[in-house]
Amino acid sequence: MSTSRALKVLNLNIDILVAEAKIVLKHKFLHERPVDITMPSEIKEEISKNLNLNPVKLRKYFHKKFDLSNITSKQIHY
Repeated sequence: MSTSRALKVLNLNIDILVAEAKIVLKHKFLHERPVDITMPSEIKEEISKNLNLNPVKLRKYFHKKFDLSNITSKQIHY
């Protein structure tokens, strides 16, 4: 990972009289936004209406009605 994508802070406190050291390391990674994997409500409604179909048949049925490029088989099965 490049250092330009992360902010790092190191604090070091040493108390010699009581023989203690406290080390605090903080980092803030700048993560990419997660991909939206929510199911459109239209597809959820259609699944509810067609519970008699198995996931494979549902997917075939949905291919005729919807763009499924962002919908996985596991989402339909769930």
